[in-house]
Amino acid sequence: MLSRITTTFLRGSTSVRPTHADKGIYGGRKVGYGKKVAENKKTPKRFTRQYKPNIVKKKLYSELLGERFELNVTPHALRCIDKAGGFDNYILGSKDDKLDSTIALELKERLRIALRDEIRAIPDWESKVAEAAHGSEYVQRKHRIRRQLHVVFKHRSETRETI
Repeated sequence: MLSRITTTFLRGSTSVRPTHADKGIYGGRKVGYGKKVAENKKTPKRFTRQYKPNIVKKKLYSELLGERFELNVTPHALRCIDKAGGFDNYILGSKDDKLDSTIALELKERLRIALRDEIRAIPDWESKVAEAAHGSEYVQRKHRIRRQLHVVFKHRSETRETI
């Protein structure tokens, strides 16, 4: 049993995660511990118990890679995938410590490379990236209006203080 469980140190305390968690996406879920109290009222006994995460085998499709992956996932991870807007968005948007598995980190790297290649396949992508970095006309206009409003409100507050 101990050979299948590894101990990791996280935030100063020990938390146990199964080694087969490297082959799936658990969404931050780990093995929990607690006490189970026997029903005998006269001599209550407490037993330590492990609460293992619920694991479901699912086929998940990656739009960027165009592949279907059969992975072990938890229902919590499936809800997170739905909330993120899809499998690719969840993998790319999650932090590495929340993914916490080798297969998820490898998928994240593959998705980053595929996304970079897809962006570079767009004609005139360099000018679009530069425009996004420096701001389009709409963004520049919005910032100009905000600056003007800031000056107006700043002037109003100064005139109130002098009265």
